[in-house]
Amino acid sequence: MTHPPAAADFDHVILTRFSVRFPGSPPVVDDDWLFYRWAFFCDALASSVARQTVRTFQWLVFFDVETPAWLREEIDALSPGLFTPVYVSSWSSLIAQQAVAEVASAPYLITTRIDSDDAIARQFVADVQSHFDHQESLYINLLCGIQVERTGEVYRYDEPSNPFISYVEKRVEHGLPRTVFYSLRHVMSRANADVLNVVGAPRWMQIIHGSNIANSVRGVRVRPERYEADFDLELAFSRTVSGTRYLRERIRSILDLARLWIMYPHYVREFRYARRLYLAGTTVLPREDIDPNYTPSAFWRIPGSRPLFNLIRKIETARRLRRNRLSRET
Repeated sequence: MTHPPAAADFDHVILTRFSVRFPGSPPVVDDDWLFYRWAFFCDALASSVARQTVRTFQWLVFFDVETPAWLREEIDALSPGLFTPVYVSSWSSLIAQQAVAEVASAPYLITTRIDSDDAIARQFVADVQSHFDHQESLYINLLCGIQVERTGEVYRYDEPSNPFISYVEKRVEHGLPRTVFYSLRHVMSRANADVLNVVGAPRWMQIIHGSNIANSVRGVRVRPERYEADFDLELAFSRTVSGTRYLRERIRSILDLARLWIMYPHYVREFRYARRLYLAGTTVLPREDIDPNYTPSAFWRIPGSRPLFNLIRKIETARRLRRNRLSRET
Protein backbone atom coordinates (compact mmCIF):
# COMPACT_ATOMS: atom_id res chain seq x y z
CA MET A 1 0.00 0.00 0.00
CA THR A 2 1.31 3.44 -0.91
CA HIS A 3 0.88 6.51 1.25
CA PRO A 4 -0.68 9.73 -0.01
CA PRO A 5 1.51 12.81 -0.43
CA ALA A 6 0.54 16.17 1.00
CA ALA A 7 -3.11 16.91 0.37
CA ALA A 8 -2.12 19.98 -1.69
CA ASP A 9 -0.94 17.54 -4.37
CA PHE A 10 -4.50 16.39 -5.05
CA ASP A 11 -8.12 17.26 -4.43
CA HIS A 12 -10.53 14.58 -3.34
CA VAL A 13 -14.23 15.19 -4.06
CA ILE A 14 -17.04 12.82 -3.10
CA LEU A 15 -20.09 13.03 -5.35
CA THR A 16 -23.60 11.99 -4.30
CA ARG A 17 -26.87 12.31 -6.21
CA PHE A 18 -29.89 12.73 -3.99
CA SER A 19 -32.98 13.77 -5.95
CA VAL A 20 -31.59 14.74 -9.35
CA ARG A 21 -33.31 13.62 -12.54
CA PHE A 22 -32.10 12.71 -15.97
CA PRO A 23 -33.05 14.97 -18.90
CA GLY A 24 -36.70 14.52 -19.84
CA SER A 25 -37.70 13.03 -16.50
CA PRO A 26 -40.21 14.77 -14.20
CA PRO A 27 -38.99 16.21 -10.87
CA VAL A 28 -39.39 14.24 -7.66
CA VAL A 29 -42.27 15.96 -5.86
CA ASP A 30 -43.45 13.13 -3.59
CA ASP A 31 -42.82 14.38 -0.06
CA ASP A 32 -43.18 10.87 1.38
CA TRP A 33 -40.43 9.56 -0.92
CA LEU A 34 -38.17 12.53 -0.16
CA PHE A 35 -38.69 12.14 3.60
CA TYR A 36 -37.99 8.41 3.37
CA ARG A 37 -34.74 8.94 1.43
CA TRP A 38 -33.67 11.90 3.56
CA ALA A 39 -33.90 9.72 6.68
CA PHE A 40 -31.57 7.16 5.09
CA PHE A 41 -29.22 9.93 3.98
CA CYS A 42 -28.98 11.39 7.49
CA ASP A 43 -28.78 8.13 9.45
CA ALA A 44 -26.48 6.23 7.08
CA LEU A 45 -24.41 8.23 4.62
CA ALA A 46 -24.13 11.63 6.31
CA SER A 47 -23.25 10.17 9.69
CA SER A 48 -20.65 7.83 8.18
CA VAL A 49 -19.00 10.60 6.12
CA ALA A 50 -18.89 12.86 9.17
CA ARG A 51 -16.88 10.23 11.06
CA GLN A 52 -14.10 9.60 8.54
CA THR A 53 -10.63 9.23 9.98
CA VAL A 54 -9.29 11.85 7.56
CA ARG A 55 -10.96 15.10 6.51
CA THR A 56 -8.92 15.98 3.40
CA PHE A 57 -11.86 15.84 1.01
CA GLN A 58 -14.89 17.79 -0.15
CA TRP A 59 -18.39 16.41 -0.53
CA LEU A 60 -20.84 17.63 -3.16
CA VAL A 61 -24.46 16.48 -2.87
CA PHE A 62 -26.73 17.13 -5.85
CA PHE A 63 -30.40 18.06 -5.39
CA ASP A 64 -33.13 18.97 -7.83
CA VAL A 65 -33.75 22.70 -8.29
CA GLU A 66 -37.39 22.09 -7.39
CA THR A 67 -36.51 20.66 -3.98
CA PRO A 68 -39.36 21.69 -1.63
CA ALA A 69 -38.84 24.35 1.01
CA TRP A 70 -39.04 21.95 3.98
CA LEU A 71 -36.22 19.84 2.60
CA ARG A 72 -34.10 22.89 1.75
CA GLU A 73 -34.38 23.89 5.40
CA GLU A 74 -33.21 20.42 6.45
CA ILE A 75 -30.31 20.64 3.98
CA ASP A 76 -29.29 24.08 5.24
CA ALA A 77 -29.28 22.80 8.82
CA LEU A 78 -27.22 19.66 8.12
CA SER A 79 -24.77 20.76 5.41
CA PRO A 80 -22.46 23.35 7.10
CA GLY A 81 -19.04 21.81 7.58
CA LEU A 82 -20.17 18.49 6.10
CA PHE A 83 -21.19 18.89 2.45
CA THR A 84 -21.95 21.46 -0.22
CA PRO A 85 -25.44 21.23 -1.72
CA VAL A 86 -25.59 21.70 -5.50
CA TYR A 87 -29.01 22.35 -7.05
CA VAL A 88 -29.35 21.26 -10.67
CA SER A 89 -32.19 20.91 -13.18
CA SER A 90 -30.96 17.56 -14.57
CA TRP A 91 -28.10 15.09 -14.31
CA SER A 92 -25.28 14.26 -16.72
CA SER A 93 -21.54 13.68 -16.78
CA LEU A 94 -21.09 17.33 -17.77
CA ILE A 95 -22.98 18.55 -14.70
CA ALA A 96 -20.63 16.57 -12.46
CA GLN A 97 -17.55 17.79 -14.33
CA GLN A 98 -18.55 21.44 -14.08
CA ALA A 99 -19.38 21.19 -10.38
CA VAL A 100 -16.05 19.53 -9.56
CA ALA A 101 -14.10 22.03 -11.67
CA GLU A 102 -15.45 24.84 -9.49
CA VAL A 103 -14.05 23.39 -6.25
CA ALA A 104 -10.89 21.53 -7.36
CA SER A 105 -7.64 23.13 -8.53
CA ALA A 106 -4.81 20.76 -7.53
CA PRO A 107 -2.76 19.05 -10.27
CA TYR A 108 -4.37 15.68 -9.47
CA LEU A 109 -7.94 14.82 -8.68
CA ILE A 110 -9.73 11.94 -6.96
CA THR A 111 -13.49 11.71 -7.32
CA THR A 112 -15.62 9.11 -5.53
CA ARG A 113 -19.25 8.22 -6.18
CA ILE A 114 -21.53 7.14 -3.33
CA ASP A 115 -25.30 6.66 -3.44
CA SER A 116 -27.38 8.74 -1.05
CA ASP A 117 -28.87 5.74 0.80
CA ASP A 118 -25.63 3.85 1.47
CA ALA A 119 -22.75 4.29 3.96
CA ILE A 120 -18.98 3.96 4.24
CA ALA A 121 -16.58 2.66 6.87
CA ARG A 122 -14.61 5.13 8.98
CA GLN A 123 -11.42 4.31 7.04
CA PHE A 124 -12.97 4.48 3.56
CA VAL A 125 -11.55 7.85 2.48
CA ALA A 126 -8.16 7.10 4.05
CA ASP A 127 -7.96 3.79 2.19
CA VAL A 128 -8.82 5.38 -1.15
CA GLN A 129 -6.26 8.15 -0.68
CA SER A 130 -3.58 5.67 0.43
CA HIS A 131 -3.55 4.25 -3.10
CA PHE A 132 -2.95 7.62 -4.76
CA ASP A 133 0.46 7.65 -6.47
CA HIS A 134 0.22 10.39 -9.10
CA GLN A 135 -1.60 8.13 -11.56
CA GLU A 136 -2.73 9.88 -14.72
CA SER A 137 -5.88 7.78 -15.09
CA LEU A 138 -6.92 4.99 -12.74
CA TYR A 139 -10.05 3.70 -11.03
CA ILE A 140 -9.77 2.53 -7.41
CA ASN A 141 -12.33 -0.11 -6.50
CA LEU A 142 -12.55 -1.27 -2.88
CA LEU A 143 -13.90 -4.74 -3.58
CA CYS A 144 -15.15 -5.78 -0.17
CA GLY A 145 -18.31 -4.54 1.51
CA ILE A 146 -21.37 -5.50 3.49
CA GLN A 147 -25.11 -5.24 2.94
CA VAL A 148 -27.61 -4.41 5.68
CA GLU A 149 -31.27 -5.32 5.24
CA ARG A 150 -34.10 -3.40 6.90
CA THR A 151 -34.54 -6.38 9.22
CA GLY A 152 -31.10 -5.45 10.59
CA GLU A 153 -29.36 -8.51 9.15
CA VAL A 154 -25.79 -8.08 7.87
CA TYR A 155 -24.37 -9.85 4.80
CA ARG A 156 -20.87 -9.99 3.28
CA TYR A 157 -20.71 -9.01 -0.36
CA ASP A 158 -17.88 -8.31 -2.82
CA GLU A 159 -18.66 -6.36 -5.98
CA PRO A 160 -16.32 -5.63 -8.90
CA SER A 161 -16.59 -2.06 -10.21
CA ASN A 162 -19.11 -1.18 -7.52
CA PRO A 163 -21.08 2.05 -6.88
CA PHE A 164 -18.43 3.22 -4.37
CA ILE A 165 -15.69 3.37 -7.00
CA SER A 166 -13.17 6.25 -7.21
CA TYR A 167 -11.26 7.74 -10.13
CA VAL A 168 -7.79 9.30 -10.05
CA GLU A 169 -6.76 11.63 -12.87
CA LYS A 170 -4.12 14.16 -13.77
CA ARG A 171 -5.74 17.50 -14.49
CA VAL A 172 -5.47 18.96 -17.96
CA GLU A 173 -4.89 22.71 -18.14
CA HIS A 174 -7.97 24.66 -19.27
CA GLY A 175 -10.03 21.47 -19.50
CA LEU A 176 -12.81 19.98 -17.43
CA PRO A 177 -11.96 16.91 -15.32
CA ARG A 178 -13.35 13.57 -16.44
CA THR A 179 -14.49 12.59 -12.89
CA VAL A 180 -15.77 9.21 -11.78
CA PHE A 181 -19.04 10.00 -13.59
CA TYR A 182 -17.32 10.09 -16.97
CA SER A 183 -19.29 6.87 -17.32
CA LEU A 184 -22.66 7.12 -15.59
CA ARG A 185 -22.70 3.31 -15.25
CA HIS A 186 -20.13 2.23 -12.69
CA VAL A 187 -20.09 -1.28 -14.18
CA MET A 188 -18.54 0.24 -17.34
CA SER A 189 -15.56 1.79 -15.52
CA ARG A 190 -13.03 -0.71 -16.83
CA ALA A 191 -13.95 0.27 -20.39
CA ASN A 192 -12.48 3.72 -19.70
CA ALA A 193 -9.30 3.06 -17.69
CA ASP A 194 -7.34 0.52 -15.66
CA VAL A 195 -8.94 -0.50 -12.35
CA LEU A 196 -6.97 -1.00 -9.15
CA ASN A 197 -8.97 -3.70 -7.39
CA VAL A 198 -8.29 -3.41 -3.66
CA VAL A 199 -8.85 -6.43 -1.41
CA GLY A 200 -9.15 -5.83 2.32
CA ALA A 201 -11.59 -5.33 5.14
CA PRO A 202 -15.12 -4.27 4.08
CA ARG A 203 -15.17 -0.53 3.54
CA TRP A 204 -18.70 0.14 2.26
CA MET A 205 -22.27 -0.67 3.24
CA GLN A 206 -25.27 -1.04 0.94
CA ILE A 207 -28.60 -0.43 2.64
CA ILE A 208 -31.19 -2.86 1.27
CA HIS A 209 -34.70 -1.48 1.07
CA GLY A 210 -37.61 -1.72 -1.35
CA SER A 211 -38.15 -4.53 -3.84
CA ASN A 212 -35.95 -3.30 -6.70
CA ILE A 213 -33.58 -6.06 -7.84
CA ALA A 214 -30.78 -3.50 -7.87
CA ASN A 215 -31.22 -3.34 -4.08
CA SER A 216 -31.45 -7.07 -3.41
CA VAL A 217 -29.32 -9.03 -0.98
CA ARG A 218 -26.52 -10.72 -2.90
CA GLY A 219 -24.37 -11.92 -0.01
CA VAL A 220 -24.40 -14.45 2.83
CA ARG A 221 -25.38 -13.69 6.42
CA VAL A 222 -22.43 -12.87 8.68
CA ARG A 223 -21.97 -11.92 12.31
CA PRO A 224 -22.31 -8.12 12.70
CA GLU A 225 -19.88 -7.93 15.61
CA ARG A 226 -16.99 -8.29 13.15
CA TYR A 227 -17.79 -4.95 11.49
CA GLU A 228 -19.35 -2.78 14.17
CA ALA A 229 -16.10 -0.97 15.02
CA ASP A 230 -15.48 0.04 11.39
CA PHE A 231 -18.98 1.32 10.62
CA ASP A 232 -19.84 4.20 12.93
CA LEU A 233 -23.25 5.53 11.87
CA GLU A 234 -26.69 6.35 13.23
CA LEU A 235 -28.54 3.68 11.23
CA ALA A 236 -29.97 0.95 13.42
CA PHE A 237 -28.97 -2.63 12.62
CA SER A 238 -28.59 -5.82 14.66
CA ARG A 239 -25.17 -5.48 16.27
CA THR A 240 -25.33 -8.81 18.12
CA VAL A 241 -27.06 -12.09 17.28
CA SER A 242 -27.49 -15.38 19.14
CA GLY A 243 -25.89 -18.53 17.79
CA THR A 244 -29.22 -20.23 17.01
CA ARG A 245 -30.65 -17.21 15.23
CA TYR A 246 -27.44 -16.66 13.31
CA LEU A 247 -27.38 -20.25 12.04
CA ARG A 248 -31.04 -20.06 11.00
CA GLU A 249 -30.56 -16.75 9.18
CA ARG A 250 -27.34 -17.87 7.51
CA ILE A 251 -29.06 -20.97 6.07
CA ARG A 252 -31.97 -18.82 4.91
CA SER A 253 -29.59 -16.35 3.24
CA ILE A 254 -27.98 -19.19 1.28
CA LEU A 255 -31.41 -20.34 0.08
CA ASP A 256 -32.34 -16.75 -0.82
CA LEU A 257 -29.12 -16.42 -2.79
CA ALA A 258 -29.87 -19.64 -4.67
CA ARG A 259 -33.28 -18.25 -5.68
CA LEU A 260 -31.67 -15.04 -6.87
CA TRP A 261 -29.15 -16.97 -8.96
CA ILE A 262 -31.94 -18.97 -10.61
CA MET A 263 -33.80 -15.80 -11.53
CA TYR A 264 -30.69 -13.87 -12.57
CA PRO A 265 -27.89 -16.21 -13.72
CA HIS A 266 -25.50 -13.32 -14.30
CA TYR A 267 -25.20 -12.95 -10.52
CA VAL A 268 -23.57 -16.39 -10.46
CA ARG A 269 -20.94 -15.12 -12.87
CA GLU A 270 -20.52 -11.96 -10.81
CA PHE A 271 -20.02 -14.01 -7.64
CA ARG A 272 -17.42 -16.26 -9.28
CA TYR A 273 -15.61 -13.26 -10.78
CA ALA A 274 -15.58 -11.42 -7.44
CA ARG A 275 -14.27 -14.53 -5.73
CA ARG A 276 -11.40 -14.81 -8.22
CA LEU A 277 -10.55 -11.15 -7.67
CA TYR A 278 -10.60 -11.61 -3.90
CA LEU A 279 -8.27 -14.61 -4.05
CA ALA A 280 -5.93 -12.76 -6.43
CA GLY A 281 -5.45 -9.96 -3.91
CA THR A 282 -4.97 -6.27 -4.65
CA THR A 283 -4.02 -5.91 -8.30
CA VAL A 284 -4.44 -3.66 -11.33
CA LEU A 285 -6.95 -4.87 -13.92
CA PRO A 286 -6.07 -3.49 -17.36
CA ARG A 287 -8.61 -1.56 -19.37
CA GLU A 288 -10.75 -3.75 -21.60
CA ASP A 289 -13.44 -3.24 -24.21
CA ILE A 290 -16.96 -3.74 -22.85
CA ASP A 291 -20.10 -3.72 -24.95
CA PRO A 292 -21.88 -0.47 -23.94
CA ASN A 293 -25.21 -2.14 -24.71
CA TYR A 294 -24.55 -5.10 -22.44
CA THR A 295 -27.62 -6.15 -20.45
CA PRO A 296 -27.43 -8.84 -17.75
CA SER A 297 -29.35 -12.01 -18.50
CA ALA A 298 -32.36 -13.33 -16.61
CA PHE A 299 -34.13 -16.65 -17.05
CA TRP A 300 -37.36 -14.89 -18.06
CA ARG A 301 -35.71 -14.18 -21.40
CA ILE A 302 -36.05 -17.88 -22.13
CA PRO A 303 -39.14 -18.25 -24.37
CA GLY A 304 -42.26 -19.10 -22.36
CA SER A 305 -40.71 -18.51 -18.91
CA ARG A 306 -41.93 -14.95 -18.28
CA PRO A 307 -45.18 -15.92 -16.42
CA LEU A 308 -43.25 -18.18 -14.06
CA PHE A 309 -40.67 -15.43 -13.48
CA ASN A 310 -43.42 -12.92 -12.63
CA LEU A 311 -45.00 -15.34 -10.16
CA ILE A 312 -41.68 -16.04 -8.42
CA ARG A 313 -40.88 -12.33 -8.29
CA LYS A 314 -44.27 -11.53 -6.76
CA ILE A 315 -43.88 -14.24 -4.10
CA GLU A 316 -40.33 -13.13 -3.33
CA THR A 317 -41.33 -9.49 -2.93
CA ALA A 318 -44.27 -10.34 -0.65
CA ARG A 319 -42.09 -12.61 1.47
CA ARG A 320 -39.42 -9.96 2.02
CA LEU A 321 -41.93 -7.19 2.76
CA ARG A 322 -43.66 -9.42 5.31
CA ARG A 323 -40.35 -10.29 6.95
CA ASN A 324 -39.36 -6.63 7.15
CA ARG A 325 -42.74 -5.72 8.66
CA LEU A 326 -42.56 -8.46 11.28
CA SER A 327 -39.03 -7.42 12.18
CA ARG A 328 -40.09 -3.79 12.76
CA GLU A 329 -43.05 -4.94 14.89
CA THR A 330 -40.79 -6.99 17.14
